[in-house]
Amino acid sequence: MSHQYDRWTRREFIAKSSAAGLGLALTPSVLRASETKEEPLVGVDGMPLVKLGKTGEKVSILGLGGAGTVAKAPRLLGVAIQRGINYIDTAESYDKGNSEKAIGEFLEKSGKRKEMFIITKTGNHNPATLEEKLDGSLERLRTDYVDVFYLHNLSDPDRLDDEIKSAAESLKTSKKIRYFGFSCHDKNLIPTMEKAAECGFVDVLMLKYNFRDYDNDALQAALDKCSKAGIGLVAMKTGKGAVPRFEEFQTEGLSGPVVSLKA
Repeated sequence: MSHQYDRWTRREFIAKSSAAGLGLALTPSVLRASETKEEPLVGVDGMPLVKLGKTGEKVSILGLGGAGTVAKAPRLLGVAIQRGINYIDTAESYDKGNSEKAIGEFLEKSGKRKEMFIITKTGNHNPATLEEKLDGSLERLRTDYVDVFYLHNLSDPDRLDDEIKSAAESLKTSKKIRYFGFSCHDKNLIPTMEKAAECGFVDVLMLKYNFRDYDNDALQAALDKCSKAGIGLVAMKTGKGAVPRFEEFQTEGLSGPVVSLKA
């Protein structure tokens, strides 16, 4: 059976999906240039894989973001999988729940749930309502578990307390989530990351990784601290604010989104 996305080249897919929203799984070797004796991990279609912190999960170095994308262009999911992406990120708030619904419909029809690493988020940080929020996401995603459940845009380091720890452990015990974490992209990113490294129950975190917005030395120190604690690190908004000189790349025939990725 032929699919329209079979005709997409790798460059076309990266161009389209970068415009839609990509994440980057960070490893110490990515964060800071260093030599390693480990053999590189490679997945489908040559996609580089990385181990996501202490989870040990092998995920694609590029992830597909579900904000404003999959609900409007669900075909991207098929292309992403074909090109080796297994890390799919969404949230209850994306497209008013329609992002989760589109992903759930795709996973059910394709039968590829176990091949995918699915992340969703809730903006409600009340420990008493986390399971209720998660249950809504699971219903929309048509699955009985997610690989990672995030507190969406956590900006208060003190929220990483014993109540949240207990709620996260309960969700793991119920097998509705495998790992727990949060996303953050505001001014409190660095202290929130530092608290994550200290609290001991954060498995994965997604951060705004952009040198224009934070003190680089402080951010790198926080990254190192989280890496040492075994926290899986995922970068987002890496191209936000980039102002590349597109004309320098025109001779290569590259599109704007691809140039932004290069920048």
